[in-house]
Amino acid sequence: MAGFLERREKVKRPPSLHNLMGYEALNFVDATRSYLDIFRAVAAQADSAGEWYYGRVTPEDVSALLDSAVEAGIIQVGK
Repeated sequence: MAGFLERREKVKRPPSLHNLMGYEALNFVDATRSYLDIFRAVAAQADSAGEWYYGRVTPEDVSALLDSAVEAGIIQVGK
């Protein structure tokens, strides 16, 4: 847990991605979901409240966040 807490500060969230949507994107990460699956889930969640509330979720923002989390050592991506 200590390692996660230290490394999470290194994750760079795209400025256009709402804080909560970034948090949710990381929560959707598991061994079975692709970046596209995660984007779709987070975008659907944001759409349910409305763009005016959570902003627009784009595949590029979700991908950038997840790539940053990989670089920080928070998540691992299979090849």
